[in-house]
Amino acid sequence: MIEFTKTIKFKFAAYASVIILLFGVVFVGSVNLVIRYYVHNRPAIGSMFVEVDEEDDVIQYRFPPQNKNLQLTKEAIDAINLLEAKNVERLRDVSLIALIPYSILSFAAGYFLASKYVDPINKVIYATQNIDLDSLAQRVEDPNTEDEVGKLISTFNAMLDRLQESQQVRDQFAQDASHELKTPLAVIKTNLQVINDDPSSSIDEYKNASKIVLSAIESLETLAEDLLLLTRRNSRAPKEDINLADLLEEIVNDFEPMAASKEIKLNLKAKPKKSVINANEFLLTRAIRNLIDNAIKYSDSDKEITITLEDNKKKYIIKVQDQGIGIPEKDLKNIFKRFYRVDKSRAKTRGGTGLGLSIVHDVISQHGGSVEVESKEGSGSTFTVSLPK
Repeated sequence: MIEFTKTIKFKFAAYASVIILLFGVVFVGSVNLVIRYYVHNRPAIGSMFVEVDEEDDVIQYRFPPQNKNLQLTKEAIDAINLLEAKNVERLRDVSLIALIPYSILSFAAGYFLASKYVDPINKVIYATQNIDLDSLAQRVEDPNTEDEVGKLISTFNAMLDRLQESQQVRDQFAQDASHELKTPLAVIKTNLQVINDDPSSSIDEYKNASKIVLSAIESLETLAEDLLLLTRRNSRAPKEDINLADLLEEIVNDFEPMAASKEIKLNLKAKPKKSVINANEFLLTRAIRNLIDNAIKYSDSDKEITITLEDNKKKYIIKVQDQGIGIPEKDLKNIFKRFYRVDKSRAKTRGGTGLGLSIVHDVISQHGGSVEVESKEGSGSTFTVSLPK
């Protein structure tokens, strides 16, 4: 009982009934005062009542005929006044007694109205108390109203949608990361077992196995770095003023030896020499390097890769255009997903963790920009990065 009195339903019903009861008391009191005032201060009643039956001690009220003046005795007038006073008292008593069911009904009405608005909130409370990672699909029934309660439930359900989506992404990320870790670990384990099981292995076989193991270890290191970068993407990375033209020139110079080894020509066209942007240099460098690295990996010999920088009023546009193998149209919408590979067999021969473009997307988004791709299979790809000034 004590817990019930602490609920919003009870408080709302009590407040409503008190307010309604006060209005009722004021109304009843006002009516009684007006009637009492009228009875004691009305004009002569001779023209209102016409007959008094003294034998039966009964006073009868009748409207007088037109143009007929009647006079009542003092005793009759006193009897009428006494009867009216009793009627006023009776009306007052009835009014006071009527306040009891009136107050009960007002409390019931207040409780009903409170239930209509509080019950949905109780559902939210119940869902909040019982929600866990295994019940994120649970939703509170939407009352389809535009009031505060409806907005609360819609907001709560939207929050559950985001939590469920985030958990699904996290679970998928863990599964993909585990799968990607297994491959290099299996390579290391297999080569070490072969060497260990064959004591007559030659030096060349040992060297070949060590190269394979070192390559697998490098893949693990790259994957670990990429995973660490992705897990830290929501942290506030320090930013500073960076000249994009100088940054692009430095990155392109770093890739010149790699491109030359495949007889690929890198062309840098940075129109605005002074293109200052406030960004995290490490993250932005990593994103641009990933784009150029992919362009070189997926381009054949004797091709060109063009990197351009343009000033588009409120933002800078960076384009990385290659003449490589291109991306099938059906895969374009998925290439920024983590661990997604267009052709897994081909990706294995060219290296990579499947996280490069995902890192590009996350880094550029973290800087308030966007990245888009245009590609046609067999005709190359163009990645366009937009960064606000």
